[in-house]
Amino acid sequence: MLIATGMNRLLLLTTLVGCSSGNITTTELDAALSQYDGMPSEETVKPRNGDWSYTSVDIASDTCSNLIDMLDIGSGFEVERLGTSFTMRLDGGDDADCTVGGDLFDCAAVSDSVNSQDAVTLRTSMDTRGVLYSPDAMEGVHEVNLSCDGAGCALLEVARDVNFPCTFGVFYTAATQ
Repeated sequence: MLIATGMNRLLLLTTLVGCSSGNITTTELDAALSQYDGMPSEETVKPRNGDWSYTSVDIASDTCSNLIDMLDIGSGFEVERLGTSFTMRLDGGDDADCTVGGDLFDCAAVSDSVNSQDAVTLRTSMDTRGVLYSPDAMEGVHEVNLSCDGAGCALLEVARDVNFPCTFGVFYTAATQ
């Protein structure tokens, strides 16, 4: 799902036109992430099955932004809907099971880990939530929590000026193809 290393893809995403990134405080990131925790509309909106493309991506982080170059942001995802739930299949092959309530959706966390070196194991957990504007348009956030285990983590923190654990908010808009 996200940080690309070898056969495992750990952090999610590729270079997109309109992709930007920034380092913000934890309080600012928490406030931005909370925008998708509101009250749903009374009318249920269901996403269309098929391929979806990111139309914009903005990456914000509290202490992870010096790892932005390790992110591999895919061009989109596939939706397979069944009633008021759907599976979001990300470009990296990870599936997030999502439920729809009104116009809001929330997906179960997707976790992965990669042992890129004997001294470092990177672990990610990604939560996705957002709002459906129509069956063909949505916006949301992939909230990626990154932690590091192993003796080499301290060196990685110093070399990249990162404090583990850290969080990325990958704010996106998407439309059907």
